[in-house]
Formats: sequence, C-alpha cells, structure tokens
Amino acid sequence: MEKPELVCDIIRAAKQTIKDDGYEGRRTMSVKIRIHRDLEQTRRFVEAVQEAGVDYITIHGRLKSTRSTIPVNVDAVAYLRQCVKVP
Repeated sequence: MEKPELVCDIIRAAKQTIKDDGYEGRRTMSVKIRIHRDLEQTRRFVEAVQEAGVDYITIHGRLKSTRSTIPVNVDAVAYLRQCVKVP
C-alpha cells in the first residue's frame, strides 16, 4: 500500500498478459490487503486497484502490525466494503 502506483502497474501488466495469452474471461486478478491506520489511505488504495482492473479484493481486517490474537476491525472492513465495487 506504500507504493500504489507500482501495484497498479503490476495489475495492468498482469491483466494484459492474461489477455495476450488468450485467458481473458477465464483468469482473474485479485489483491489481498490489510487495513492501514489511515482508512482514507486504504480507501484510496482500494479505488486505485479497482481502476487498474483488479477482479477481486480481499480486505484483511487487521493492521500489518496487529497480532492474530487481536480481533479484526469489523467497522473498518464495513466502511471499506462500501467503497469496493468488485467482489
């Protein structure tokens, strides 16, 4: 999430490769992200990868530094879900 432009370039290149190899419509591109402390930064990232052509987004409800014993931030996931237009 610290380099959204790079991630978007990778998504576009992968989508083009899928198309060039004849797999368009049969292969998908997905990203899995963790939430950032600044939810607006996370929202902007989600919007950017969608614009780049990602087919699926998985939002992990913890910060990168949050231990797995801590419950996920359901409110953050619910907020971000409103911004996601892909499955």
